[in-house]
Amino acid sequence: MDQTQSIFGMGAKKIATLALLAGVLVGLTAGGIAGYKYGQKKGENKIKQDLITTTGGSTEINSFYGTIKSISGTDIVVEAHIAPIAFLPEEIRMITVSISDITKFIKQVNKTDEELKADQKAYGKALQQGKSPFPPVTYKTSKLKFIDLRNDDSIQVVTESNVANLTQVTALEIMLLPN
Repeated sequence: MDQTQSIFGMGAKKIATLALLAGVLVGLTAGGIAGYKYGQKKGENKIKQDLITTTGGSTEINSFYGTIKSISGTDIVVEAHIAPIAFLPEEIRMITVSISDITKFIKQVNKTDEELKADQKAYGKALQQGKSPFPPVTYKTSKLKFIDLRNDDSIQVVTESNVANLTQVTALEIMLLPN
């Protein structure tokens, strides 16, 4: 009986030791992965900052576009697309946009063919006269009211706040974009 107990006791010790080694190995692997991801994120942030500095871009972002997900009272929840500069991928996140007394609402409407032809003609004439006009745009704007906004509308939001790291802002202007 003593020999059987010592065999089982010895086997239990081996199993416990193996389980402890497996736990340590799993812990070291998980720590290594977490450290790698932390380093990767830190490196990405450094690259972003270097790109912004190199291209003369701003680290302050005062506008974004997105899709309205919900409207409640004077707050709009927007699935926002935010890009610090053109070379970087957009970050997509939810931002709550608060409406104030100074918020302007406008709608972007596509111009008619006649309006586009007239703009193109005026642009061509200005070029012939040696001027440097801006090329014509394909849309015009008109006033809008807050109650005209609906879920799934595409909007552009302009704010005084730097939205780079915020999840809530107050809008200066909201433009409803054409679908």
